[in-house]
Amino acid sequence: MGWITPLGHTIDRAWSRLTAGEVAIGPVSRFDASSFTTNFAAEVKGFDLPDHLPAALARRHAQAGVGTQMALAAATQAWTQAGLGGPGEPIRGAEPRRVGLYLGGGEGSLDYDAFWATNLGGWDADNRRVDGNRWAHAAHQRMSAIREIEQEPNAALSHLASAFQCRGPAFNCMTACAAGTQSVGEASEIIRRGDADIMLAGGA
Repeated sequence: MGWITPLGHTIDRAWSRLTAGEVAIGPVSRFDASSFTTNFAAEVKGFDLPDHLPAALARRHAQAGVGTQMALAAATQAWTQAGLGGPGEPIRGAEPRRVGLYLGGGEGSLDYDAFWATNLGGWDADNRRVDGNRWAHAAHQRMSAIREIEQEPNAALSHLASAFQCRGPAFNCMTACAAGTQSVGEASEIIRRGDADIMLAGGA
């Protein structure tokens, strides 16, 4: 298993704080939430991908979304604990095409600054409508193709497959709070029916 949570970045740390009754809820610090009705949350703090991956792999996945980076770090813990080697190494004792992934994950972090600036740039105030040409021009000027691609639900799965050289079945589900649990259940079914020998599964 592997965890990156507001209570800690390892199983032992998060579990010890959980069983001690500690909480990780506090004021939102990732952005200015002062105008929001709800301005507190359980945030993952102090997370840095190079703390969890070999340097070369951390650089390769540096542009991944925050959720994807946390999935990579948690998966590294699970992968190592299972004795399959390390990320970026050949899989120990398994054929890559018999090793799959099932992730419960939704959209990545939106590039809000570029998104809203593009919408405002495309607004035709005189006619009270969005001008498609102006919108496209603003999008071309402000939006990053990489940031946009990294928001797609399959992005985290692609990063995991690359880091761990998994070439077997690859699925993603988006079922809100049930997604991580669903991925583990369905991954076990894939093994039961013989479509894979090993499945890496979880939620991000």
